Amino acid sequence: MEKLTKIINEQKYVTLSSIIILTKGLEENYKNLTSGDDESEVNLKFALTQAMAQKIKSGIQERFSDLESSKTLIISTFLDPRFKHVGFSDDMVADRAKNLVTNLVCNLINAEKENHVANSTNHKPTFEEASVMSPP
Repeated sequence: MEKLTKIINEQKYVTLSSIIILTKGLEENYKNLTSGDDESEVNLKFALTQAMAQKIKSGIQERFSDLESSKTLIISTFLDPRFKHVGFSDDMVADRAKNLVTNLVCNLINAEKENHVANSTNHKPTFEEASVMSPP
């Protein structure tokens, strides 16, 4: 939890690409707190505290469970060089982000080609261009 707080405080603005990462970190932190493992950062001794941590964990899961269904969020996370494939819950989401970015780039390239072809076929040479281009 302390590490997450430091990350947020060090940034002037939390970027869109870090939302999935930070939410997964919160969820994992509360998962560890409610598991009761001895390895957890904080040993929860009181049932009331553990119940509160469980409610927070459930709230995080309920409110943020579908972050990876947002094309905008997964593309932003994928394009951020700090995260790439690391921030996703599984490889399928990372592959989906990669495919979305690839398709967007292909669509831009195709649109640019079509625009270039349309401009070159619609171009009518001016008198000066025609006289320069015509054989002597």
